[in-house]
Amino acid sequence: MALLLDGLTFIISGLLIRQLDILFETEPPVAKQSNFSKIKDAFKYLLAEKNILIVIVFASVINFILAGYELILPFASFAFSKNAYAFFLTAESVGGLLGAVASNLIRKELSSKYLFWIIAVAGLPLAVMSLLYQVSHWLFGPIICITLFNFCVSVFNIQFMTYIQTNADMTYIGRVFSIVFTAAIIFVPLGSFFFQFVMDVKDSVDYLWLGGLLTFVAGLASVIYSLNQRRAE
Repeated sequence: MALLLDGLTFIISGLLIRQLDILFETEPPVAKQSNFSKIKDAFKYLLAEKNILIVIVFASVINFILAGYELILPFASFAFSKNAYAFFLTAESVGGLLGAVASNLIRKELSSKYLFWIIAVAGLPLAVMSLLYQVSHWLFGPIICITLFNFCVSVFNIQFMTYIQTNADMTYIGRVFSIVFTAAIIFVPLGSFFFQFVMDVKDSVDYLWLGGLLTFVAGLASVIYSLNQRRAE
């Protein structure tokens, strides 16, 4: 039944996409270059556009940390209570859906600073969910925290992609996205490899450390971004 429902949602989404008017934009034609030269030019562009570079590095570090979250989540039934993992998966879906809807209400050209603070806010419910459960031994608190966390992560992912699309030069946008996806491919497995050694996957306190780490990294990125802005002025 789960697979039938999954297939049905794909059919519905396909029918909805057919109703959209797709605007195809291609990169302006450039002289033929090798892949290495293209990548080198993209890095030169990002070094010149430090605001975009800071956001991309920040997103890569967040992917690294989120790999730890994905690593420990399947063990939620050990860290919290029986069936916790099933409830958390449902909460993830609800939070992601609400985040996608809410993202449409946010202005399209979002400042980089807001991207940092979205993750800072995302870390807070993740940090307190273990404490809530230890105090009440009631799963409702952690479920709400997981929902809020995924709400913020969903908003961040959508706004991050929108930010890159609206701020990167069209001449380099394809190569910039290649760097973004390559960084994600590299950092996610590295994060899983790292966190399996530093965390006890069955301990609910790990959520506290991950949430605190997200908030700290977001605050640090915001400070670095502000310093770069002042230097540019």
